[in-house]
Amino acid sequence: MTAGGTFDVIDFMEQRPALVAELLRLHVDDGTGHCAGCSWRQAAVPIHPCGIRWYAQCAEEALRCR
Repeated sequence: MTAGGTFDVIDFMEQRPALVAELLRLHVDDGTGHCAGCSWRQAAVPIHPCGIRWYAQCAEEALRCR
């Protein structure tokens, strides 16, 4: 993914603060070092923090800086 694509996702999330809050609520460590929010979607559960969490954290930081 290009850097421009990364910023597009973050910009999209910034426009939806409720989505950012929900993603941060769901995508947490499940106690084994994996992402609880991703566990239902795939057999190989991503390590926490997952990519979705990373994007949501970036968007949350951008929202705080406004």
